[in-house]
Amino acid sequence: MPVKGPFNQKKATRVDERTHYSYDDDLGPDGDGSATPLPGMRTEVQDIRLYAALQHLWVGRRLLVRFALVFFVLGILFILGSRREYESEASLLPEKMDESALGAGKGLLKEFGSLLGVGGEDVLDQKGGALPVEIYPDILKSMPVKLALLDQEIFVPSLGETVTLYVYMDEHLPFSLWAALADAAGDAMLFVRDLFGGEPVYTVALGEEIVHLSRRQLKIAESLDDRLDGELDKKTDVLTVTVEMPDALVAAQTAEFAVEKLTRYITDYRLKKLTTDLEFLEGRHAESQERFNGALEALARFRDRNRNIVQNQARTEEQRLQAEFDLAFSMYSTLGKTLEEARLKVQEQTPVFQVLEPVQVPLRKSFPQTKLTLVLALLLGLIVGAAYLLLRPDFVRLRQSLRHADRTTDRTSAVAPQTPVSS
Repeated sequence: MPVKGPFNQKKATRVDERTHYSYDDDLGPDGDGSATPLPGMRTEVQDIRLYAALQHLWVGRRLLVRFALVFFVLGILFILGSRREYESEASLLPEKMDESALGAGKGLLKEFGSLLGVGGEDVLDQKGGALPVEIYPDILKSMPVKLALLDQEIFVPSLGETVTLYVYMDEHLPFSLWAALADAAGDAMLFVRDLFGGEPVYTVALGEEIVHLSRRQLKIAESLDDRLDGELDKKTDVLTVTVEMPDALVAAQTAEFAVEKLTRYITDYRLKKLTTDLEFLEGRHAESQERFNGALEALARFRDRNRNIVQNQARTEEQRLQAEFDLAFSMYSTLGKTLEEARLKVQEQTPVFQVLEPVQVPLRKSFPQTKLTLVLALLLGLIVGAAYLLLRPDFVRLRQSLRHADRTTDRTSAVAPQTPVSS
């Protein structure tokens, strides 16, 4: 007769008709203290829970409306305390030059070199410094471009006069409550830090020039990072320059000047070496021209004075003057060809920016978006209210359980007998 053990005993299983959960009588629900819904009842249980949650939200609909109204009022306060901003943009298509087009003997130099008597393997055999288009957005936000932009004069309609962009951002920005609070908090932190050290001076290197900026000047320059943006489409290489300002006309002017400063910076960088060489050649060509003219004039005067003289001394002098003239002419001619080659190379490597979408004065504000802000405020209020209604019972039960546990602990401590102290 087999001995019954815990592994061959039959377990009585029952099903709760109300919850559709199965339980084992010997070990409790499912034998381990848990209840398992029957396979065909999972969807029905989920539907019942969803229906209960929706019913609970419907019962507390007044509280949901209160949450929505509170967040709606907060959205209105946010709109009233925000500064109106206008966005202006321009789209550019930079000329993409490959390495083969940057070498000597290409482009204009190859096309017109034979007409001018110059070649492609001459003195100017170096390549210009070409910047990849991927870093154009970073150049737009670089300190040299921002400082040059702040020095640009713009017309402000609200003032009726022309001021620099720095003066406008420092003294004439419209009031904003949230911006004022942020500035006050930042200034307070800086004041505490520099309480005993005085106002610091920041040094910025702009090429060969060193510029000293105060803390206020540096702060305004860095604030352009939030108002100036450049986005490059990697598929089409189209660069979009965007500027956001509190005034529509100011935003358009700033965007136009930003495009101008960016293109000038890229052009100067690419042509820096070639321009230096061109200036050097122009100086040497002018000197050779003066020398050539002097030699030509000296030879002409000598021949005019000594037309019928056949003395050896006169012939020797004429040969010397002729040699000087030939040398001056050779140098003048060679430098002239090299100068024309340099001019063609500068023209060839000058970057070209095709304006696809010019700067326009915006007609509508870009921030704050009133309708979108209010709709999001209402949705956020409803979400917070629904979360409060659905989670409040759990928090109430948790708080009651903690209180009950504390009371039980206090009673146990009070009832527990005290151990007598042995003498």
